[in-house]
Amino acid sequence: MECIIIAADRTIRDKREALKEVLHYVRRAGADIEEARKTGGKAMADITRMIRRHIPEHTHDAIVQSLRIDLNVINYMNLDVDKDGLRQIMDLAVEGRILSAPVDIDAFADESFSADISVK
Repeated sequence: MECIIIAADRTIRDKREALKEVLHYVRRAGADIEEARKTGGKAMADITRMIRRHIPEHTHDAIVQSLRIDLNVINYMNLDVDKDGLRQIMDLAVEGRILSAPVDIDAFADESFSADISVK
């Protein structure tokens, strides 16, 4: 599973600091979810409640199961640009005719927004 944040060129150019702030809080939320995955208990219940506030269709049990460490299906450990992962998705999208032609990943993926997830 990949998470892709898309920003318009104009936003990257004119609102770079605001975009960095948004990405900081995405990473912070990811770090909080990772901590809840490790800790369990009240931390997991709190995270589950927050997720359900935004996605009420997901049950508490479904969220807990999707965040199980032993399965490692959904995690928030690497939120930086993953060009190899993007290329794999692109290749599958071209093969499945979702994209008519390959995309220049180097032009598409801006690594200047990368940061350590442990930074809060």
